Amino acid sequence: MHSRNWIVCWIFFWFVPVTGTRAIDSGMCCVQDSISLEIFIDTPLCAGQLATLTMLATGGIEPFQYSTDGGLNFSQNVVFNLLAGTYILVVKDAADCVKDTILTIHQPDPLHLLIGQDTFTAGAGEVINLLALGSGGSPPLIFSWSPVQGLSCSDCPNPTVIAGMVNSYTVVLSDKNGCSRSLSVAIDITTDTRIFIPTAFSPDQNGLNDLFQVYGSGNGVFEVDQLQVWDRWGGLIWMANHFNLNDPATGWDGTFRGQKLDPGVFIFTVQIRFLDGSLKTYKGEFTLIR
Repeated sequence: MHSRNWIVCWIFFWFVPVTGTRAIDSGMCCVQDSISLEIFIDTPLCAGQLATLTMLATGGIEPFQYSTDGGLNFSQNVVFNLLAGTYILVVKDAADCVKDTILTIHQPDPLHLLIGQDTFTAGAGEVINLLALGSGGSPPLIFSWSPVQGLSCSDCPNPTVIAGMVNSYTVVLSDKNGCSRSLSVAIDITTDTRIFIPTAFSPDQNGLNDLFQVYGSGNGVFEVDQLQVWDRWGGLIWMANHFNLNDPATGWDGTFRGQKLDPGVFIFTVQIRFLDGSLKTYKGEFTLIR
């Protein structure tokens, strides 16, 4: 009877968690620290912006795959856009050898912008005090208000403004890195545009109703753009431009070329410019009484 010699080999596998690098040698055994990982990061200048992260691996066996979530998901992309936070970065080669590291991306100090009041209700021509408060970011902080029309200053935190010229203003807060925040202020105008034009006047030099003038209580009026007086045949008798409402020194005195005119009916046209920039024309008749 023939006898056989049996050789029994026991092969043992140890699964050891590896933090760092695993690579393989020619005998398919792991060798520590053969993958090198370089990390380049373009940090954000402003809060809320994405950081650009680049990972480049050398050593090991190509192709490499990269992960920013601890190895849950891999990609051959080497560039990642990430928000502020802590990430477990992993690189894996073709032999499943890995290297990992922890990276924290810090967020810049955010800009904070507050305004004292976001809505005002005022009569046209009233003075309003605006207020903006800024903090955070990278000093120096710069305020910029727009539009500049009606503002006492456009680069200060607390300008004053004349109500009625603009319906809203926007303030932008910027820091040295170009980060910015903006808020708006609305101005609601309670406009009084009442105009009174008399139907008769008596230029008798008694100090009462001696001039044909334009009156009004409207605080929304910017100026009388033009006042014209015509005779009933269409001839221009008198004209004045750009004067204030209720101006006691501006009005027609009932003369033409230095001569007193006889009593009669005359025609007027008047153009009123309001604080919001609009222009309105009024027409009618009035009587000269002597």
